[in-house]
Amino acid sequence: MLTSSKLSRHYALLMVACISPLLVLVADIGLYQSYAQQQSFFPYAVILIGLLVCVFALHRVLLREIVDPAISLVDHVRSGAAGKPSDDRGAAIKSSALWRPWIDMASSIFAENRTALRELADSEQRYRNVVEAQTEYIIRVAPDGRMSFANDAYCRLVGKTREELLNPDWHYFNSFSADFGSFDEIIGRVTPERPVCEVEEAGALSDGRELHIHWTDRGIFDESGKLIEIQSIGRDVAEQKLARQALEASEQRYRSVVELQTEFVVRMSPEGHLSFVNDAYCRACRMTREELLDPSWCELDVLPPDERRRFLDHLARLTPQAPDASMELLNAMPDGARRWLAWNDHGIFDSDGRLVECNPSAAISRIASWPSKPGWKPRSCWPKGRRSFAPSPKACRCRSSSRQSTGPKSCSSTNQRARCSASRSARSEPKRRRPGKISRGETISCGFC
Repeated sequence: MLTSSKLSRHYALLMVACISPLLVLVADIGLYQSYAQQQSFFPYAVILIGLLVCVFALHRVLLREIVDPAISLVDHVRSGAAGKPSDDRGAAIKSSALWRPWIDMASSIFAENRTALRELADSEQRYRNVVEAQTEYIIRVAPDGRMSFANDAYCRLVGKTREELLNPDWHYFNSFSADFGSFDEIIGRVTPERPVCEVEEAGALSDGRELHIHWTDRGIFDESGKLIEIQSIGRDVAEQKLARQALEASEQRYRSVVELQTEFVVRMSPEGHLSFVNDAYCRACRMTREELLDPSWCELDVLPPDERRRFLDHLARLTPQAPDASMELLNAMPDGARRWLAWNDHGIFDSDGRLVECNPSAAISRIASWPSKPGWKPRSCWPKGRRSFAPSPKACRCRSSSRQSTGPKSCSSTNQRARCSASRSARSEPKRRRPGKISRGETISCGFC
């Protein structure tokens, strides 16, 4: 870099170069007079006086036009590079027309440089404020364990100052207990192909405090793929973990309540796809939960066409203002059996009032009577080949005008089996009767016999 001392040396050399020819001229005159045996000092005096005048004039000209402006320019450039404003001396340089363009150019360059440096400093300060205001722990660690950055949240976590953490003698794992983990594991998580990874670490600080931190690590690599630093962002998830465990325990309790129900509890979309079934429904369908929750399974496929239309109309009547409704539905089980089920449906709607899911619960209807509401179908129109999917251990609900069986098996008595057979024969006859009207001595089958 050009300095004022170098300019002074250059100025001295320039003066020597200007004076040397005059000295040579004086020496030549002296030799000539000595050879001619002349002893006059007048030529020497004139030459010396002229020499002094020339040197003084040259000195003043060079000092005013070259040396002082050059030295001022160097100082101006150095102050501009340091981001300092120009002083009065730098303004005085502009009085020289020779150096004014250079001074103006240097001033404009360093004015732009100062503006850029100021904007960069402001931007850096803004981002630093954002990072320091975070409640997450933000650190940068070299592969050898030395830390190059730590925000205030991390400093508060480990109880150290930033100067202590950024000390070259400090290692990242000095803040944690020996069972917290290995730094080699952290390095092994990130690669140039997969620079970001997430992991949860549980352990204790060196002072014994328990921690559970979720870390997001990002590896920083050079052009050759060598790991330079790891930037980690961590957050304390101890409270979230406790809340998640409490939620899972609560969910397990409620699931146990639902699974112990003898009624069918399901959750279904309007298209018929199931998202939840309890064990009672799985046993009734003789299918596993995985099979019923498979996206290819549609619950509407087990309904006869007429019942399917009734069910879809029933869902269409559910509204956010009246989300609950009940209906009896003839269900065709996957094993081929047909059952009347009494469903209690609860609609679940989104913010726009659209039905997104239905939460039905049902039990097999034990009363084998014809529907007394519009839309009922006579038994002769039901699909044939009905089978009982499980013999009921309870008393048969066949009703007669005289007695009701209480045996452990359905229609265990000979007389009742005969009456059930007679009623089946009577159903095939064209004789019609009013729904729900049972004459004396007549039996209506329960559908399980």
